[in-house]
Amino acid sequence: MVPAAAPVSSPIVRPAREEDVDALAEVITSALADKFRPAYGARAATAVAALAREEIARGSGRYLVAEEGGTVIGAVRLVLSRPQEDRVGVLVRAIGWPRAMRAAITLGLLAHSGLADEEAYLEELGVASTARRRGIGRALVLACERASRAAGKRVLTLWVMAGNAPARALYDQEGFVEVRRIRTLRGRILFRAPVAILMAKRLRPD
Repeated sequence: MVPAAAPVSSPIVRPAREEDVDALAEVITSALADKFRPAYGARAATAVAALAREEIARGSGRYLVAEEGGTVIGAVRLVLSRPQEDRVGVLVRAIGWPRAMRAAITLGLLAHSGLADEEAYLEELGVASTARRRGIGRALVLACERASRAAGKRVLTLWVMAGNAPARALYDQEGFVEVRRIRTLRGRILFRAPVAILMAKRLRPD
């Protein structure tokens, strides 16, 4: 008799806890290496983990993770308001002053400034390479929408690189529309991505 296969647990999406920080940082920096390596270098996961740990400890940030069988396989940072903590200071303590300054300047090119009162911002969505094409990204996006509505937000925005076809396809399917696009020489040099697109989705009240 052939033994029955062990049941596969369904992924769940939940708020990140402090013990998730290292795992979510690995997932995010691996999935978004083109963004984080130019900024943080070899210590990208250390930097993202430090920022996530600070936000979770303060209760000022909103990280969500997708978990399967006790393993974090996806993560996203949802911004509901501009962070009050000194993120540069956190980076200086984690990776040193020179790299922290470089990261602040580099990632400043991709920063979403001027968050409106009714707006939430989806940032740093990543899925582990072994878990892609299984709907994990979509589950994280839907969780961000629910959290945004619960916080009283009416629109969810995000930036995506024009060349990131899988991400753009996901956001198109979920009802995001292009608001504007920017083209920069610095984006081409630093990230090999000269065109970035701002997308937005109006959120229906619950």
